[in-house]
Amino acid sequence: MESPANDDLSKKLGSFVMVFEDLNQSMLADIRTILLKNGLKNEAIQEIILSDLTAEPIRSMLQSLCAEVLNPDTEEMKILSKVFKEIQDLIKIRNEVVHSVWAEININGKKIVLTTKLKRSRNGSTTKTILTTSKLLEEYIEQARHCHWLLGGVGYCIAMDKRISDTFEKTASGEYTAKKLSDR
Repeated sequence: MESPANDDLSKKLGSFVMVFEDLNQSMLADIRTILLKNGLKNEAIQEIILSDLTAEPIRSMLQSLCAEVLNPDTEEMKILSKVFKEIQDLIKIRNEVVHSVWAEININGKKIVLTTKLKRSRNGSTTKTILTTSKLLEEYIEQARHCHWLLGGVGYCIAMDKRISDTFEKTASGEYTAKKLSDR
């Protein structure tokens, strides 16, 4: 992908990867905080436990630890489930984007970029093809930032021993979001 049109696409891809990895590092930091607050002070042991984990096992571990240490009530558990489901969905997107085959093709004189990813299903194998644009990658970047904002609310509860219900609020559309720091 050498054309100037795809320089922007490459930059957006790099931005998405960087924002996603920042989210991943925040999940790891939250796990380390939980381990430390629960008596595991040896950083080398923390690193041994967390080394070589990819995003999905990290997310799963953090979700389980939050359910254990934050002692959420039924409504708070719904909020946590929603937060971690959004992160899980983002992890799937990230894996598809990063592990796809990228191809620039010319259709009627217009260059477009397609990404393809082999998939398996109950019915055998399939190929998922996506018309990949800067706008699509921008949407993914915003989704990653949104997940990071939600995770920040969870991390605040972990670090400050706060309730999920004190840190999250329902929006007009019925979705949950982390409150601004000044409102917590």
